[in-house]
Amino acid sequence: EPVAHTELAGWMSLFDCHTCLCAPITSGQRVIGALTLGHPQPGRSNVWLTNWVRTLSAHVGPLLEFLQAQEDLLRSEQALGKREAILDAVGFAAEQFLRARDWNAALPHVLQRLGQAADASRVYIFENSTRTDGVLLTSKHAEWGVSGPLLTIDPDRLIEAPYDCLGLERWAE
Repeated sequence: EPVAHTELAGWMSLFDCHTCLCAPITSGQRVIGALTLGHPQPGRSNVWLTNWVRTLSAHVGPLLEFLQAQEDLLRSEQALGKREAILDAVGFAAEQFLRARDWNAALPHVLQRLGQAADASRVYIFENSTRTDGVLLTSKHAEWGVSGPLLTIDPDRLIEAPYDCLGLERWAE
């Protein structure tokens, strides 16, 4: 039920209104918002306007829920499209690696395809080795980036870097 201006003093002062009608926007039994009409002049509400606000607010809730559902569906479709693009890129990678005599030669195109499919700005491949004392090490083997310098840290730090120095010790276990 719309609320008359006399009950909305705080609301009216916030929006500099002298006449105000406010009706709940509902969906089922749940209030999901409010429709508020205000006017700077006093005495601008009437029965017709009150009924109009009531009718409009009753239809806005289901419309908003419908629009939200459409937005959720669009996001789901986009996520499925992203998933399909990534799966296509993985399939492309497998095909390239199987066809290539030297899989390193295929890496630039594979990393580019994976990066673009995942909407990433950078893709790196690291290769592991083990030091004579048994410590697990990793080194940057290949990289792809959309533009600009790829690494923002000293590239020498990514040659035979111990996992524990990179914060990856749990992966080494």
